[in-house]
Amino acid sequence: MRGRARKRTFAACCLAAATATPVFAQSVTVEATGDIGPALTAKIAEYGLPVTVAVAPNKTLLDAIVALCGNNPTYLSLIGTERLKATSTAARAETVPACVRPASPAVDTVRSGDTLTKVLARNGFSGQSGLSSWPVSTQQAITLACAGTDACKTEDTSRWESATTDTGFEVNWLRSNLRIEGLGDRIARIQEGKAAAVEPGKAPLSKDMQETALVVMSHNEFAKLANRNIVSTTVANPNKLSPGMDILVPFKQPEYSTVYLKDAATLPAVIADFQHVAAESAQPPTFTSSPDALLVSPLEDGCEGTPSEYRPFSGEDIIRQIGLNYRLGGISPPKSRKNVLVLDTGLDEDIVKDSVPFPDSYFHRIARPLGASPVAHGVADSSVFGFNFATRQDVVQSPEGFSDRWHGLNVVGAILGGAELEDYRYAVDLPVGVAIGSLMSFAGGEARIEPNSLSASLNATRAEPGSISVINASFMAGRPIDGLREAADNAEGVLLVVAAGNEPRDLEGWSVWPARYGGDPANSSNLTTITVGGHRPDGSIWPKSAWSSKYVDLLAPACHVPTYTGVESAADQNGLKHISAERAVETGTSLSAPIVSMVATILSSYGLRPYEIKQRLTFASDFDPALIDKAFSSGRLNIRRTLAFPLDVASWDENGKAREGYFRGSFSSSSTISICGKSYAPGRLGKLSRYRKANGDEVVRFWLKSENPDTPQLFAYKECTIGESSNTVISLQGVAGSSENMDIPISRLIDFVPAFSR
Repeated sequence: MRGRARKRTFAACCLAAATATPVFAQSVTVEATGDIGPALTAKIAEYGLPVTVAVAPNKTLLDAIVALCGNNPTYLSLIGTERLKATSTAARAETVPACVRPASPAVDTVRSGDTLTKVLARNGFSGQSGLSSWPVSTQQAITLACAGTDACKTEDTSRWESATTDTGFEVNWLRSNLRIEGLGDRIARIQEGKAAAVEPGKAPLSKDMQETALVVMSHNEFAKLANRNIVSTTVANPNKLSPGMDILVPFKQPEYSTVYLKDAATLPAVIADFQHVAAESAQPPTFTSSPDALLVSPLEDGCEGTPSEYRPFSGEDIIRQIGLNYRLGGISPPKSRKNVLVLDTGLDEDIVKDSVPFPDSYFHRIARPLGASPVAHGVADSSVFGFNFATRQDVVQSPEGFSDRWHGLNVVGAILGGAELEDYRYAVDLPVGVAIGSLMSFAGGEARIEPNSLSASLNATRAEPGSISVINASFMAGRPIDGLREAADNAEGVLLVVAAGNEPRDLEGWSVWPARYGGDPANSSNLTTITVGGHRPDGSIWPKSAWSSKYVDLLAPACHVPTYTGVESAADQNGLKHISAERAVETGTSLSAPIVSMVATILSSYGLRPYEIKQRLTFASDFDPALIDKAFSSGRLNIRRTLAFPLDVASWDENGKAREGYFRGSFSSSSTISICGKSYAPGRLGKLSRYRKANGDEVVRFWLKSENPDTPQLFAYKECTIGESSNTVISLQGVAGSSENMDIPISRLIDFVPAFSR
């Protein structure tokens, strides 16, 4: 079956949006740095709009709840054991009270000489003194969480081991009941234990042990990861852990949740009430007003010409340059594919399986994040087709009824080259793949954009280092993304590419994120970000594009970008709908950004680091004086130049005509190059351009890489009049692969981009 796909019925039932336009409601962002107490849990359910979760066939509601809200016994008691345990042979959508996630465990890497106690102490847990929010010692809680496995025992557990002692009995009782299955039953039994004997002849559970049981259940994730990472090693004594081993530390990673408020609730009063009841916790959450968030949606206007007359880029140029890199530059084609995580509205998996444009091999299965709910397939796969970082489920189907339902498909299609590269995808193993992420949540019956999904997606990349090279995001939020700085520390090797926005205004006067992380590399110290504006076929800025010489890196094609859209049929006699992908062209910066993501991922497949990719895109862009106030690079994306990183690329004036050449070798035989009256090491030069100002002055603009090894990501440009550089000569070797050399004086040079070097 080509181009048509049978759609899973649960996707329709579980991801339907009640309205076709974005809906804004008052909302509170909750930053949890510990557990969520009972009183706060109840208040959140009272004030918050109910949320919708998807439940797979033959699975319980509990699976979805644990992924979304954690193992919070107070919250689960609001739903009730019977409802939590109920199953159905059909997929279904369930509406449940609003909730927030507690702080999650975070990975720490074992160092030489570490013991488990040292790891915990390094992360703020003081051994026998325990956590301020835990009623028993850290070691005891860890022992309980590990359910008696040898891997997680500490050196001081003997007093908890004997079932003949009161403490030993309680520990063993807990171990026998704290299992992954039947959480609803366990909560009920523990709560009953507060008033009744656990077993004939035995005393009820002590208050400390009751509380410990509930805390431990909230951290099953710790036990699961610890078992997986430590048991499989040959280490007999976990107090002699192997350097490089990863251990999860409980309550270490803050979690950010958005609570959408009911109409009657007023934001200041709700936040004050939340703060009051949260004071019961040793580590109370913080509460802030959440920003409105929107997708950067495609638009229809601002482009001259018709789609059939315009190709935003050449597929032949991409393939040819990969070949030239090998033939002239000696750089072999990439052996493995790198992937873009498309954080958007999701994608219907059946399109990939049954539609013509996408071979399965171009889709990377994401490693299931810890604590994820196995919803889409009903099995605990270690990897999934896609993941919703807002709901923490592996349901990434596009939301029916949402005005931008096919936005994720638009972006995926553009990253894979659309119709321009459709045939190449089957004939040539392109080094670009995609992974599917969703940032859609469903509260109060409405589809909503969750900006904090970006932080969650960055955290998830650590589960499979090197697999995700780029995250493509096309949304706007009204303030910085919660938790992004901390998440970026865990996302080494990941580049963020974002759309500048489809509103013609300067980002410098507009609080819009994550776009303002781009441009000048100083804007984001620990997460390399490229913000992409749009241009028209004639090279001028697309009139609907946002711009900024400080926050936008470069412009890329925004008009008539080749991609795909979805088409859904009416339901058949069995109530099933059919869905297919068909060619389309779309316009907007949300289509400009994916083109840059494609090019960036190809560079990543060659081994370039995120900051090196950002530099290469800037240096190889087509400099245009008309864009000096529009983008940090003052340029447009030039795909072929960017991919020609092993070669020197120059354009020059020859008898009034512009020529361009690709060269191999060193562009300077001297240890220094003189520009604007100063000498620089040739390796620092990133780009050299000549242009004429409005007043008639001829100017040299040149980009320099940082000479500080501690800040290699920084780079900046300098300028001077051409008279100050009149003696500068660029000496090029090996014109077009031949042995011909040429010298280009600065008076004839138009633009020069040296080969990439470290």
